[in-house]
Amino acid sequence: GGNGANIDLRNVSTTGTQTYNNTGGTPGLTRLNGTLDNTTNGPINFNGGVQLLGDSAVTSTGAAPINFSSTINGAFALNVNTTQITFFGGNIGGTAPLASLTTNAGGTTRFSNAITVITTGSQTYNDAVVLFDVPAGADYVFQSNAGQIISFNSTVDGGTDFQQRLTVNNAFAQFGGAVGAAVPLEGLVLNGGLNLANSNPINFGSTPVTLGPVQGNGNSLIINASSLITIAGPFTNVLDFTTDAGGGTCLDVDLTISGTFAFNDDVCLGGAVGSTRVL
Repeated sequence: GGNGANIDLRNVSTTGTQTYNNTGGTPGLTRLNGTLDNTTNGPINFNGGVQLLGDSAVTSTGAAPINFSSTINGAFALNVNTTQITFFGGNIGGTAPLASLTTNAGGTTRFSNAITVITTGSQTYNDAVVLFDVPAGADYVFQSNAGQIISFNSTVDGGTDFQQRLTVNNAFAQFGGAVGAAVPLEGLVLNGGLNLANSNPINFGSTPVTLGPVQGNGNSLIINASSLITIAGPFTNVLDFTTDAGGGTCLDVDLTISGTFAFNDDVCLGGAVGSTRVL
């Protein structure tokens, strides 16, 4: 795969490790257009850039790791299925956004190197997500250019140094599990807003958090944080809103809910001097 040569793959099934090396010299690409499967416990490794030429699925039915060490591009859907670790170490959709990206339940998806993930459609992470390791203080950015929901259907945690931030742009983020329960995130910026799939607490670290519009779907919003939480968008169909002690909540907009407000931390009113907020 070096010196400009591409590796073109359609449907590949093996009983052992698959490794695609597009490195060294002038590297080519591993180009996917079909289904790759490993039926034993050997990993599937992409050590260079990947290009999607059609909707593609990479599956380890033998429950082994799947590793994407470099970039992934192409205007097609990518499904990654393993009950082990799925690793993404390079930007996804940076030059050609993917149509969608989906991982299956039962394993862990690790993102590293402060990467950006861009799709035109949805992103659905059905397994646990970890914003892993380097660099400390890194911002991991997830974006849907068409404004589709970006769903984290299991837990989301930071790396071992408690320094990772998560930013979601141009889309509602949806969390099906607790955020930062095992290792708190350093911060969360939901520029497109938050869609509540349930009433699980959302846990943050010590960096300020900014929430855009919140679509509650009849659920409660429960925030645990030691930082300043800035509410920058309105609430729609939210039941209760509760914050824990420590840190503070700053209200930049008026809020309406159907249940009870419980501010256990300090509250500030954002906006112009002399402004008021309606609750």
